[in-house]
Amino acid sequence: MSDDDILEEAREAFQLAADAEAENRREAQDDLRFARLGEQWPERVRRERDLEGRPCLTINRLPAFIRQVVNDARLEELTATQHREIDNRPPPEVVATLRTTAARMEEVRRILGDRVISVSSGYRCPELNRAVGGARTSAHLTGHAVDFNCYGFGAPVDVCRAVAGSSLAFDQLIEEGSWVHLSFDPRLRRQVMTKAPGGRYELGLRL
Repeated sequence: MSDDDILEEAREAFQLAADAEAENRREAQDDLRFARLGEQWPERVRRERDLEGRPCLTINRLPAFIRQVVNDARLEELTATQHREIDNRPPPEVVATLRTTAARMEEVRRILGDRVISVSSGYRCPELNRAVGGARTSAHLTGHAVDFNCYGFGAPVDVCRAVAGSSLAFDQLIEEGSWVHLSFDPRLRRQVMTKAPGGRYELGLRL
């Protein structure tokens, strides 16, 4: 097959997939507008009420339930590990901290334009922390720290700039090179750092 034939076959396959999923996408977009944006009035009714000068009141209680579902999913993500041989289940006192951390990571997601956040490390039990070479006083041990990327937003330094420029309360924000480290330790110092060559840490972000 020539390159043109391969491209044409790929276009046809893509169009088939797009057509098959079109209705699902339309319904998903309707759900998002209904739940996230509060657009819960039918368009025809809304226009009529606008012309008549009548309000379209909306009491949208769905976001609270959505946040609960998302936070539960985020809680599992914050305890996941590739070291399957290690039991990384958090004790009850850490679970409470992780719920707060998960909620704050939702704030981070909104700062990053509601883009997907990929967590590489959250809570670490002492055994896991030793296995990955973590510091003995790591905030990961208490469930306060998250290592992550937001590939749809940009490089780790771009993510750090956005978070540092927001009003988010955090303790440490570190550009680690290929990922972002964010800690919500109760000290909440808003300390911004960059991992420099040789493994040392410097205050501030790279220009």
